[in-house]
Amino acid sequence: KAIQLAPRYSWAYGSKGAVLRQLRQYKEALGALDKALELDPDYSWAYGEKGEALRLLGEHEEAVQAFDKATELDPTYGWAYAHKSAALRMLDRFEEALVSADKAIELEPTDEMAYGEKGEALRMLGRYEEALHALDKAVELDPAYSWAFGSRGATLYALRQYKEAVEAFEKATELDPRYTWAYAHKSEALRMLDRFEEALVSAGKAIELEPTDAV
Repeated sequence: KAIQLAPRYSWAYGSKGAVLRQLRQYKEALGALDKALELDPDYSWAYGEKGEALRLLGEHEEAVQAFDKATELDPTYGWAYAHKSAALRMLDRFEEALVSADKAIELEPTDEMAYGEKGEALRMLGRYEEALHALDKAVELDPAYSWAFGSRGATLYALRQYKEAVEAFEKATELDPRYTWAYAHKSEALRMLDRFEEALVSAGKAIELEPTDAV
């Protein structure tokens, strides 16, 4: 209705784009956000939303570019730094992902995603103790953060703390019963504990959820 009444209101298109993104209609969201940015090229929030829609579409390079524009226009935009970190991580640019996550934490010290992304970047860099510290903070801030529990499990596995890894994976799948990756990695941790029957059950659950990609 706002767009019908005032078609040049960039914020109305931006809001529409954000809602469409939350509804997982990512391509439609991009259309609305591009219109918002056409009307207001300095609309930092719309660039952040565009970056997230692109990230969720798997367009990570373009997502980073949009997040860069968002933070260029608003250097205090902590949310954009956190989500940029996720996009960089998917590009295997782990050092840059860590820098972006740290910037997000500096700006928004209670952002659980920033700590989660920091932890995962550190894990991928082999800095496991530091990763565990960041992930502990992430789940302290959000005890329902299933992805961070999964990353925590993988970190504990790398530290050969297999029992604790299983517990973290169990928490991840308790919070998200469709978390295939966690079931698959829990199976491997159980195998390392010689708990073969349980490992088989967990692997079977991963295959049930994603028969063609359970790792």
